Amino acid sequence: MSKRLTVGSEVVLDSTAINSWNENIKAIEVLLRATSEEGYLFDVVQANFAAVALVTGIETYNKRRLQELESEGYLLNFDLLEEISDGRLTKLRIFAPTSNYFQSLDHMKEIWKHLTGLTVSEIHPEAWHKFKAMLYKHRHVVVHAHSFRAEIPMKNSRRVLFVTNEIEDLKRVSQEFIAHLHQKTLTLPTR
Repeated sequence: MSKRLTVGSEVVLDSTAINSWNENIKAIEVLLRATSEEGYLFDVVQANFAAVALVTGIETYNKRRLQELESEGYLLNFDLLEEISDGRLTKLRIFAPTSNYFQSLDHMKEIWKHLTGLTVSEIHPEAWHKFKAMLYKHRHVVVHAHSFRAEIPMKNSRRVLFVTNEIEDLKRVSQEFIAHLHQKTLTLPTR
């Protein structure tokens, strides 16, 4: 897993954004290979934890990558972002430990556009559209394990659930999008 060394309140050693993302993917793959005799309940828990890990990993990658770019000398236009957002999106707010600006794809797109000039939806349009569709489909889905299994629709004698095959698709599309975004960040102009 990713390594981080903190002295006092200062992080002195940290994994890169892409390494943290890749470690997150490995953890999700371990989770998806797990089995249990709990059946339905385990499927629901497994799918939900994997979805949360994916979304959190995407948020973390975006935030950390922008911090890396700034520390590496890339030009990030915080003044433009703050002006265009009427003061709503500031450097302190975006990078705050409790920041959740990257939970919204619209905010993510706006932040990348105004800080770096990258239009994330145009880096690889096909990957962006698949990523956006999958993320919107799963981002706010809450799957409940309850005793009313009879209410869950059946297909081919099996209950239709938010399960690992959907998570596998979301993982694949997310990996594709992050790979294209990361590659594009390597070509940004430095100061």
